[in-house]
Amino acid sequence: MMNELSNQTVFISGSPEDTEKLGARLARALEQQRFVAFYGTLGAGKTAFIRGMASVICPAAPVQSPTYTIINEYKKDGRTALVHVDAYRINDDDDLYSTGFYDCVEYENCVFAVEWCEKIPFAVPEDAVTVTIEYIFDGTEERIPGGEENYLESMELTGSGKRRITVGNLRGRLI
Repeated sequence: MMNELSNQTVFISGSPEDTEKLGARLARALEQQRFVAFYGTLGAGKTAFIRGMASVICPAAPVQSPTYTIINEYKKDGRTALVHVDAYRINDDDDLYSTGFYDCVEYENCVFAVEWCEKIPFAVPEDAVTVTIEYIFDGTEERIPGGEENYLESMELTGSGKRRITVGNLRGRLI
């Protein structure tokens, strides 16, 4: 399902497979845009979306969340074709610099898929494509107890498994 909003397109995903298919569609539509900024809570589907992007950009890549490594690089034909960044643990520009992020940004003909861009707004280019993934709550949500307050808020689960995915600032056309 799709709904055009100014410079945004809204999709509803019913499964991780749907989310991956949308990621593949976005990868085919990127044209000259190289930076994709992801926003969304824990478990929303950001890595599934990026796995779909990788299926087009570097099909043999075994995409996994770089939660602890911060940056994963995926190659095609011997060169880095996709850089996957998880900025969840980044607190400031010094932290980001220490990961090698700014060195990676210099790679030519490489797509950057960066999760948790709400943590690094200072590093997101103005022309970045944005992808926001949100749960669609249907009344059968469940809270997982324990952890800090923000953790509880981010770990609400939806019974339907549906997600609202909003793609913004894309110059190409999703096909």
